[in-house]
Amino acid sequence: MYYNRAIERLTFSSGRQWTPNNGYIGINADMELSEGHDREIIFDEDLVVDRECGYDDHQPLTPEERRELSDYMIGLWQEFKEAG
Repeated sequence: MYYNRAIERLTFSSGRQWTPNNGYIGINADMELSEGHDREIIFDEDLVVDRECGYDDHQPLTPEERRELSDYMIGLWQEFKEAG
């Protein structure tokens, strides 16, 4: 996985891209991912506007994408821990 800090976009090895809201990525105890205040992630490919309910056709992370994102986030937390 590659993170482009300039445009805050994650690119998974699968080619899927995600631009988290303001670069925020969260997870709660129920293992729900979010990007800010909502309880969902919206991949760049899923930004298909549905006139009635906002977004449509959200695709879950694949097992490989889950591993890639986990490794990335663990790395960030390790940097945070060592910086302070």
